[in-house]
Amino acid sequence: MLVGFSLEIVFGRSDSLSLGQIRGSLGRLFAPEQYRLPALAGLLVPAGVLAFIGALLVYRQRAPLSITLGLFALMPVASGLSHWARSEQRNHWFGYWFGHDMFTPPVVGPDGKMTYDAKVRAEALKGPKAKLVYPEMDPHTILFGGTDPGRFNPTYMIFCESFIPDSCKPAADPTYDRRDVYLITQNALADGTYLNYLRAQYFRSQEHPPPFFSELARFILKDTEYETNLVARMVSPLDDLFEERGARVEKRWRTSTSWFSDQDFTSLPALATRLRPGPSQDPLSQWLFENFSKETQELLKGQSDEKRLRPALARDLNALLERELKEKERLAEKQRQKEAVDQKLYDSSDSERLRQKQDALAKEIAAIKIEPLFNPTRFAQVQLSNYLKKFIAQNPQSDTRIRLNRLLLEAAYPAELAKSLGGVYPDREIYIPSPLDLQTAIGEYSNDAARRAQHDKQFPNEPKQLRPGEGVTITPDGRAQVSGTASVMNINGLLTKVIFDHNPDNEFYVEESFPLDWMFPYLTPYGIIMKINRQPLAEISDEICQRDHEFWTHYSERLIGNWITYETSVKEITAFVERVYLGRNFKGFTGDRRFARDDQAQKAFSKLRSSIGGIYSWRLGLTPGSVPVPPQYHPKSQAESARMLREADFAYKQAFALCPYSPE
Repeated sequence: MLVGFSLEIVFGRSDSLSLGQIRGSLGRLFAPEQYRLPALAGLLVPAGVLAFIGALLVYRQRAPLSITLGLFALMPVASGLSHWARSEQRNHWFGYWFGHDMFTPPVVGPDGKMTYDAKVRAEALKGPKAKLVYPEMDPHTILFGGTDPGRFNPTYMIFCESFIPDSCKPAADPTYDRRDVYLITQNALADGTYLNYLRAQYFRSQEHPPPFFSELARFILKDTEYETNLVARMVSPLDDLFEERGARVEKRWRTSTSWFSDQDFTSLPALATRLRPGPSQDPLSQWLFENFSKETQELLKGQSDEKRLRPALARDLNALLERELKEKERLAEKQRQKEAVDQKLYDSSDSERLRQKQDALAKEIAAIKIEPLFNPTRFAQVQLSNYLKKFIAQNPQSDTRIRLNRLLLEAAYPAELAKSLGGVYPDREIYIPSPLDLQTAIGEYSNDAARRAQHDKQFPNEPKQLRPGEGVTITPDGRAQVSGTASVMNINGLLTKVIFDHNPDNEFYVEESFPLDWMFPYLTPYGIIMKINRQPLAEISDEICQRDHEFWTHYSERLIGNWITYETSVKEITAFVERVYLGRNFKGFTGDRRFARDDQAQKAFSKLRSSIGGIYSWRLGLTPGSVPVPPQYHPKSQAESARMLREADFAYKQAFALCPYSPE
């Protein structure tokens, strides 16, 4: 009865497939590249049922436990087979390319294939087609990440891939290292907690987190601003414990690569000659020698025993790297002790013992002399790079001082000392918006949104000034409250502009999620992402368009193949979509078949390409939801207008072919 009922459901309905159709489909189902694993997974279910029934027929006197357990063990296999095609990631390099190629756009090599070889890039930048080649991302760049892969992939490339030994990196680029880049999420800047996190990384001198446990106790027991309850005072040792540990970890992150080792003296005889007293001793070498230990001084004078000199020099140089900081810590501790004594003298009657301690501490404080390694006179003969000069101007007072001192010594002895790598975070600080900047941005946007909302209310027949996604509510006390994704992104946009304006010495790049209006005049294509130029561009030149077109023409080879041209019609692209993505017919397909079944890669690269298309369409005033394009950025001629339209059309065609179901 059950079998008959099942057959009726499968074959007896008006829309049921005929036996001929099923027979014809089976041949196609098990053809190459048709993803037959889900079909095999489906067959496992009835096969398991039949096997179980067969076991019952054979073992009538006892339960077939072994067979039953074996069938149960096979059940997960069906799920694995069903999802294998879209889940396996073996040799799917798309995530690596997405993160890596932001920093190092590939270049076409002599064999016609894209490569990351630095020598090939250098030759190409000198050749006749140099204008079609993207250089590597500028050093010390500030990179705005937008989409999820646009944040997470470069995070991995900066904080993980850069620190992996070269021997363990992919063969495509075994020397990759971009720990110098500042990565910022453009979508989260309106979150005060995220700004705290950024300041802790990139603007440490301006981020002073409160003690966690005591502040938690004060919050729970609702202390006033200048009160601290007993519980908060009791848990304060926990704050000291964790803050000390955190400080040690942060110091290691920022300075672990700056300490000298025996192997860092690339030319020890030459270094010893410069450090040794004599006619060739410069002011810096003289100062270093005078501050070395007696043992190291004797080893330098002795002109022998290199095996003992190496560790002695490393030890003394490391001591000098952080001597300023240790002396400042000692001074701060003595000042705290004196302040405590001063307070006791103020609160209680006069005490001779406290007076003596006060005088002794005052003498100790006066005796502490903090002499920094850097002195303009001492380094007068040293060629300092602009980067190092700006680092000196920042005058870091925390662990980064160690990094600065190491770089100063490397600049003074370029042939004698090895170049060290940076720490987990870039060396120099950049400006990150303060809590006041955040409140200013929120207030500025709220006032502007309220004004536009009032316009729409007063003049309902005029074009709406509030854009889709912006929500404005006026509270009873007359304040404007904003809501909606567009409102948050507008506040984010104001804060990205604050970062851009306050860091004029850094180059900026963006991987876009939501377009930010202020950026459009500054944007040009840069490989798979975009560069935010320091000054607005009156036009997108033909050279910029050619470089973008040439790059994506070759880049698409590794994804869907190089077959889309200016003349390719949408009909041809939809035919490709139906044949490859839906029909799994790879006849004539020259791209990567793994890409054709990788949904996340398709959406990610399609988004990259459509964002670049937005640069061109904005100039034509064709970007939905954007503010009107200022007249100075409109195309100045028919040729320029046609160029923008042609490149936008080409970019969107490629984006459509990369992911036809993209929400973009």
